[in-house]
Amino acid sequence: MPEVTIIILDNSSSAINGDYQPTRWIAQIEAAVILIPAKMEQSHESAMGLALSGGKQVEVICTPSTDQTKVSSFLYGIKQNGSQKLATVKPVLFRPF
Repeated sequence: MPEVTIIILDNSSSAINGDYQPTRWIAQIEAAVILIPAKMEQSHESAMGLALSGGKQVEVICTPSTDQTKVSSFLYGIKQNGSQKLATVKPVLFRPF
């Protein structure tokens, strides 16, 4: 059964500038690198997307796509953006493809 999975990454300053190695940011990227191909191989009709939760609202950086390379390419070059405030994060709705 095809499904859409959105990975939400925390790009807040506390996740990127960690005290311990690996930082939470590096751990998130490593988990996404493993999760993307695993979910895509379950069903070739499944789609993946990426969103960032650091800052005032959730930012969708990659809308759901069935192209594994496209989704993975968005994992690199992400900038730090403010602090994480889950209680006040405004959800962003988007239409399925």
